[in-house]
Amino acid sequence: MIRLALAAAVAFSPAAAAQDFEAAPITITAKPKPAKALTAPAAVTVVTGRELERGRGQSVMQTIEDAPGVTVNTTGAGIAKPVVRGLSSQRVLTLTDGVRQEGQQWGDEHGPEIDAHGVDRIEIVRGPQSLLYGPEALSGVINVVRRPLKLDAESFKVGGLLALDGFSHNKQTAGSIELRGEGRGAGVALRASGRDAEDIRTPHGRLRNSGMNERDLGASAGARVGPATVLGDFSQFRQNLKIHKNPATDPDATTYQFVGHEKAILRAKTPVPLGSLEAAGGWQRNERREFEAAGDSSPELNLVLDTYTGDLKFHHEPLGPVEGTLGVSGATQRNDSRAAERLIPGYNQKDLGVFLFEELPVGPVTFSGGARYDTRRMSVTPDESLGVAAQIKRYQSVSGAFGVSWAFAEGWALVGNIGTGWRAPSPFELFVNGEHEGTGRFEVGRSDLRPERSINKDVSLRHHSGSVQAELSAFHNRVNHFIFARPTGTNDVDSDLPIFNISQANATLIGAEAAMKWQALDWLGMNAGVDVLRAQNDDLRQPLPQMPANRVKLGARLSQKTMGSAKNPYVSASSRLVARQKRTEANETQTAGYGLVDFGMGAEVPFFGKDASVDLGVENAFDLPYRDHLSRYRAYALNAGRSFTLKLTVPFGG
Repeated sequence: MIRLALAAAVAFSPAAAAQDFEAAPITITAKPKPAKALTAPAAVTVVTGRELERGRGQSVMQTIEDAPGVTVNTTGAGIAKPVVRGLSSQRVLTLTDGVRQEGQQWGDEHGPEIDAHGVDRIEIVRGPQSLLYGPEALSGVINVVRRPLKLDAESFKVGGLLALDGFSHNKQTAGSIELRGEGRGAGVALRASGRDAEDIRTPHGRLRNSGMNERDLGASAGARVGPATVLGDFSQFRQNLKIHKNPATDPDATTYQFVGHEKAILRAKTPVPLGSLEAAGGWQRNERREFEAAGDSSPELNLVLDTYTGDLKFHHEPLGPVEGTLGVSGATQRNDSRAAERLIPGYNQKDLGVFLFEELPVGPVTFSGGARYDTRRMSVTPDESLGVAAQIKRYQSVSGAFGVSWAFAEGWALVGNIGTGWRAPSPFELFVNGEHEGTGRFEVGRSDLRPERSINKDVSLRHHSGSVQAELSAFHNRVNHFIFARPTGTNDVDSDLPIFNISQANATLIGAEAAMKWQALDWLGMNAGVDVLRAQNDDLRQPLPQMPANRVKLGARLSQKTMGSAKNPYVSASSRLVARQKRTEANETQTAGYGLVDFGMGAEVPFFGKDASVDLGVENAFDLPYRDHLSRYRAYALNAGRSFTLKLTVPFGG
């Protein structure tokens, strides 16, 4: 499949225009202090600016599903769960403005509860990040950064942003408005957005009971207080998502789920003797209700998760050539099950971690590394229906990482890393025992699971210039005691749902990623990408389940600086070639290979002294029937067919 794709005569994808090839963007996630992506100690991708606007999806994670090494588990149009280098759930840590997102990540159908609008950039770090972020950053970190308040502007200005989206395959309309006042050391922003969608249309017809709606609110405020900066943010996420079930077994199902998430963040930064302090605290509540049928007043499942987090980092002044950060982080979490279906027991969990990260530049070479210690205490509430007795589980571990970055020529860097990560088993993996309507499974946990331990080695060759951004990365990730849901091939007698047992085995994931953007001519931009992954259960000598297929992306975009009053008009075409996924477990559904073609066009047009962006597109232009291997509907439903899209972003005011 890959050889065929590389030999294809012409296949196109939206590539960055000349203005997208400015200096490499700054990232804050791959290390405690800002760094250039070229020499960051881990493999980093940053999506921002017009690239972010053009790719804005139906959920925030769909916006980045074409990034190197990143795919998504999907449940229809409303849920997209990030998969980084083949790993997902509580092995990929999602952050908003640097504060971890907590929302029952253990579920395959539990995507991050983050509004796709109001985002300034998305930073993706591939590879274990346990050193900086502790457990559950085993495979990578995704940081969703909202538009920052411009506190340092010389004059106070009032303005805002209006965004409108449309997707024809499910008659979806979405919109967002943000009002902002900022400058002279203070700022405030208010946000509101909504999203409504009907059933998904595929090339073979409608997926009954697959619509959704979403409502989001947010507010931010910030101020300069002497030399310190204080910032606060509140967000509220509300989603009703219908669950399409197998029409062969339950054709009239009207199952749906409600997800609510509130999150409040307070951050501060100030200089202190010998360095600077950075603090962040967060509270969030996640509520998840699953209903058997439309109109039901009582949920079958009702989980309420409260989480408090705190982080404190001291960035010390250089000690000779060495500079770095000492950090401490803590979290406390309480989960209640408030309905008849007791999928997991209630529990109280407390985490504490401390780390040290240091960098030593020696000419063009920079050495970086550090160590971290974490401890976790989980107090489990007794639950007769699950057969769980009151108990306390304790976990602790040491993590470390060492990397070398060599800027061997102008715009070129070679980066190598070796790092360890770990993850304690979740209460779901330990104690689940029953029907899970959201996944369509009967799942059985194991109370004697051991923590996962990852040893990852990766190397990257990068090149950034005025016309080219390219990266080639390879990795080898050994995960001891890897935890996964294994299909048994049998069904539960009462529910008729397939039984999945939570299992554990040593595993190895080996892969490579290549990505390039090339502004070949003033009017021609091209890009290409390849993702290859091989994931093996070493104990059973068979593939790991639920792994993404290999893929190739190729493309080009024609653009000009101006056309009449329009700026940067473009037309584009893209293809995504995905290999057949035949490396599956014995009881896992295989999927055929496919190739999708998209087209797009757009420009920035003047609007009351501002530049509004308009992007029109058609996805799956030839209405190809296909099944993505990471779609939870793949065993009985196709992915969406042809969809016409509209994305409009209009700034206004100061």
